[in-house]
Amino acid sequence: MSDGTRDSVGSKARRAVLGGAGWAVAAALVLAACAGTATPPPVTQPAAPEPPPAPAVAPEVTAYVRVAGSKLSVREAPNTSARTVAKVARGTRLEKRGEAGEWVEVVLASGVAGWVSGRYVTADAPCPPDSVEPEVVSAPPVGFASDSQHGRIVIEGTVTRAGDVALVEVKENTTGSGDLAQRASAELRQMKFKPYMRACRAVPFIYVFTRNF
Repeated sequence: MSDGTRDSVGSKARRAVLGGAGWAVAAALVLAACAGTATPPPVTQPAAPEPPPAPAVAPEVTAYVRVAGSKLSVREAPNTSARTVAKVARGTRLEKRGEAGEWVEVVLASGVAGWVSGRYVTADAPCPPDSVEPEVVSAPPVGFASDSQHGRIVIEGTVTRAGDVALVEVKENTTGSGDLAQRASAELRQMKFKPYMRACRAVPFIYVFTRNF
């Protein structure tokens, strides 16, 4: 072969070698690029939303009836032939538990349960909740002593079922003044309270009035 042929063959051989080397270099660059790429952070799933709070359940209201007839019989079963377990007077308030036809199932204050004829009772208003503390409805304006007396007066007042102050008694008087004690007692007598409820009934109570001079 001539030199040109050899050169041509050598050039092809060199291109083949260079071509192989080029693919190797390219592959190495790809691997290096892959090796240098940071690992993506794990995907965090969003937290499931919390369920909405359950709606508040309104407290069950106790129903009551009031006796309209005199000396109403409370029977063991809802019929006139059933045994009488109690007798209740006109105006008595009974807790209502249920109905069966014209009969009403009731519970007495003593805890005795039975049935009364619905013809002799009427529906009554629900029982108000028990009072937590005395509630003042109205109070007189508080005046201040013009003399030099200083001290404290503590008075106990007996409050009626209607919320009026009936009796007062001075328990402590560090002012040394009888006039100031009378003034504080008069202020307490003018106060008006909301009826104090216990077990569905207004009851009297003692209110402690403290007056500083």
